[in-house]
Amino acid sequence: MRVGCLAQIINVIAPLMTNDEGVLRQTIYYPYAWALEHAHGRVLDLLAALSHTADFSVGCYCEDEARCHRSILRRLLKERGAKLR
Repeated sequence: MRVGCLAQIINVIAPLMTNDEGVLRQTIYYPYAWALEHAHGRVLDLLAALSHTADFSVGCYCEDEARCHRSILRRLLKERGAKLR
């Protein structure tokens, strides 16, 4: 799930850090570059296969799916033959 993985890198791996002088923003360059180099859609393939034998949902807090990563995820799963509702 490339989109989800990249979202996790930005939201979890790159937190704000503090020191005595204030807030520091941790760089996300190297984790992001690593994910782009090694992420090949394996999780998407697994989810597409699972969709034929199990029910699951993927959601977020965005109000409009058209302006959200869900629309990209839906397209990528559909391209892999997922059973979508």
